[in-house]
Amino acid sequence: MGNICRSPVGEYLLREYAKKSESEEIQSIIFDSAGLHGGFLELAGDSKDYLKERGIDPSEFKSKGISRKYLDQFDKIWVMANWHKKFIVDHYYAEFSWKERRKIKSRMKTLVEVSGEGSGDVKDPYGLPSGEYIEILKQIDRLSKKIIQQLKF
Repeated sequence: MGNICRSPVGEYLLREYAKKSESEEIQSIIFDSAGLHGGFLELAGDSKDYLKERGIDPSEFKSKGISRKYLDQFDKIWVMANWHKKFIVDHYYAEFSWKERRKIKSRMKTLVEVSGEGSGDVKDPYGLPSGEYIEILKQIDRLSKKIIQQLKF
């Protein structure tokens, strides 16, 4: 929820895998992350270490929270958990008609859904022991790589 664990790792990994793609269209995709309640915090230690071990420098990262203005600038919104979709629609698009809210929600998928591996969630690693935390980051890594490999333009 604070944009310090899962979503920044997904952002950096998706960006890194896209950069390595042979497709200029994929290389030009803008990946960003924000939390439901982010706010200028540093990346969590295990997340930072995981990225550094893969040669990715996250030193410029600062967490941020989502807003309606932020959401409106993206064609697709990938979330870590299914409940995030409902939360976003209910909190940022509450005044919209049911039809408009449904259209907005159609732009959202979980990372698991985008990868084609079902409709599940990526568990929140915050506060978990390091070993469990790293397993979740490995899942995000695998999903991110798979997503980039499947993109077609």
